Amino acid sequence: MPHPPASKVAGVRRSESKGKGRQNAVNPPVPSGLGIRKCKVSTPAPQSVDVKKARGHATGAANYSPEDLEGLFDILEEQLPLGGKAWNSAADDYNQWAEENGRPVCTTKSLELKFKQVSVMFIFYEVYIDTFTSAG
Repeated sequence: MPHPPASKVAGVRRSESKGKGRQNAVNPPVPSGLGIRKCKVSTPAPQSVDVKKARGHATGAANYSPEDLEGLFDILEEQLPLGGKAWNSAADDYNQWAEENGRPVCTTKSLELKFKQVSVMFIFYEVYIDTFTSAG
């Protein structure tokens, strides 16, 4: 049986694509009319595959002012939250205070992280001051 004529692409004669390596062995060409029919399952295509969760702070988010931190610490001093439910309650109280004082509301996680950040800085500062005042 003679070979099919080679197609000419950009001055190079090439035979039909046979696939590479295992692809050719796994999916050998099936003569028409003799193959097994495969039914495609219709699945809804995802709306957008490239949607990624935004990172960083929200656009237009304000920093914590000294008044915001003072309001937060007053609430935390009263409640002393340890668990998730206590932090949710403290966040609700803070957001109520924020709305009354014309400040932006914050998420529970944001308030908890800010408290931890400031408290670590405070502890570091105390250790730093104690180290240099006792050395002299």
